[in-house]
Amino acid sequence: SPLAEALTRRIRDPLMDFDGVKNGQVSVRPGIGFGLGNNLPWIRGEGGPERALQQHSPNPRSMIRLTDAALDWLDRHQSPDGRWDSDGFDARCKGGCCGGKGSPEWDVGLTGLSLAAFLGRGETHLPPVDPAESAEDRARRHTYAGTVARGIKFLLKEQKANGCFGDETVHAGIYNHAIATYALAEAYAITKDPALQEPLEKAVRYLLAARAPNSAWRYTDYNRHPEAAETDAKEKPIFCDTSVTGWAVMALHAAEISQRSAGLNVPAAEFTKAYQ
Repeated sequence: SPLAEALTRRIRDPLMDFDGVKNGQVSVRPGIGFGLGNNLPWIRGEGGPERALQQHSPNPRSMIRLTDAALDWLDRHQSPDGRWDSDGFDARCKGGCCGGKGSPEWDVGLTGLSLAAFLGRGETHLPPVDPAESAEDRARRHTYAGTVARGIKFLLKEQKANGCFGDETVHAGIYNHAIATYALAEAYAITKDPALQEPLEKAVRYLLAARAPNSAWRYTDYNRHPEAAETDAKEKPIFCDTSVTGWAVMALHAAEISQRSAGLNVPAAEFTKAYQ
C-alpha cells in the first residue's frame, strides 16, 4: 500500500519525512522529526514558516494565529532563569491562574519541549537572516530570541560533566535528557552556533552510552540498573520502553542532521545502530 511504502522509505532513509498519500502517490520530503515544526530544512526554506504553512496548511492564517498565541503563552510563563517550571509556571500568570501543574523533576524535559516549539516556528537565539522573509515576519520571529536564549542557557547550566541534562537518578530521567538533547540539536542545526557544539556532542555520547545492549533505552541509564553488572546480562531478556526510545532516536536523528549541516564529532555508525 502507499502508506506501507512511505513507512518503508522512512526506515531506509531516516532523513526523509512522510508528507502524506495524495491520489495514491506517496509524498516524502527531507526533514527532522515527525511533525510540521520539526522539519528544519523544509520549514526554514524560502519565505520561512509562513510560506511553508501557506503551502501545506488548509487554513494557514488560522494556524499562524494559533501558533502565535501558543508561543506568546509559553513566553509569558517562562521563569526568569530560563526554565519552564513544571509546578511553578502559574506564578507567571496574569488575569487568572492556569492549571495543570506537574512535578519539578521534569523541568529539564519541559524546557526542551518548549524550546522545540519555538525552534519549530523558526525562532532561535541567533535568528538567521532570510532575504525572502517580509520585514513583518522577520520582526515577529525575532521577538522570542531572548526567550530561546534563556531556555538554552538553562539547559546548558543543567548539563552535568558526563553530558547528562538534569538529574540522572530521577525516575525516567532519560526522557529529560533525550528531549533536551533534541532541542539543542535543532538549535545547533539551524544556527551552527559553535558554543552549542561541545555540549551537544557530550549529550549525544551520554545518550548513546545509556542504551541497553539491545540498542534501546529504559527510563534511566541502563548502566545504573543492577542487571547491567551481571556477567550474563546480554543473554537475558532486556525490558526497554518504546516511548523513551522514540525520543532518544528523535534526538539522535536531529543530531545526525546537525552533523551533516554543521559538523559534529560523533561517528556516523552510531546513528545507524540506533535506527536498527
